[in-house]
Amino acid sequence: MAAATESIEVNAPIEKVFQVITDYERYPGMFNEVKTVEVLKRTPKKAVVKFQVKYVKSFSYTLEFTFKKPEEVTWVQIEGDFKDNRGSWKLEKKGKNKTFVTYSAELDFGFFVPKGILNRVIQVSLPAMLKRFKEEAEKA
Repeated sequence: MAAATESIEVNAPIEKVFQVITDYERYPGMFNEVKTVEVLKRTPKKAVVKFQVKYVKSFSYTLEFTFKKPEEVTWVQIEGDFKDNRGSWKLEKKGKNKTFVTYSAELDFGFFVPKGILNRVIQVSLPAMLKRFKEEAEKA
């Protein structure tokens, strides 16, 4: 299982950061790897979302997200191409317009993945993703 944790400070209120993270329909426009997103169910405390993504190859998976607004979003895979996919976003208010964000994920591909590809995801893709969320949240 591959695991990664990364943090970033965002110059935006915690509520806005939470909104950007949970606006799944915007993901295809924010990330080249995300091809389609379908929100299957949404309540104030949960969402079930189907993703089609392409990294080295195409993957499809459905995640169930649980919200503790505005401090936390957790997810577990309920269906898909991976053996396991789970993680969380933790948000900490650091003032009126600052939020400290920690993203943690555990992913079991269910098949062998070369270490070079795992390292690329952890060392390149994850920081780039957090930077993109930061840019979106900091827009006026």
